[in-house]
Amino acid sequence: IVSRISECLRKQSLSVSFDEHTAVCETSCHTKFIVKIFEDDEQFIVEVQRRTGCSFVCQKHSRSILRAAKGSKAAPKPRTFNIPTSILEKEQKPEEAKIAEENDVKNAFDLINQEKHDVKMLGMSALINITANKNISSVVEESS
Repeated sequence: IVSRISECLRKQSLSVSFDEHTAVCETSCHTKFIVKIFEDDEQFIVEVQRRTGCSFVCQKHSRSILRAAKGSKAAPKPRTFNIPTSILEKEQKPEEAKIAEENDVKNAFDLINQEKHDVKMLGMSALINITANKNISSVVEESS
């Protein structure tokens, strides 16, 4: 079990220091957790405990560590969802699409003109997303 867990930690490129029955781990995003192994009668108990950092990152690593402890290598397939055809087939009328684009550009400019830096960055990101796939220079010129 210990060798499977240590191999799993190595594959995940974690910074790890080992004690007798404990591994202190740190991810590249500074999420810290410990892995403890307990022996009870003829079974082993593996415990993963987050100390600091992102709980989602810790959960991802915890699941792979526990799979390695069990001896199963394959991660479960991620769940996928199909977009209903009623949504895919729905098209906006040209005038509705133009109004929606104008509103999106106006909202992005409103965010850019705010005081806070993170709000300005959000506005810039929105503007990039709006203009990424379409040439709406006429909409931008009208909004200015």
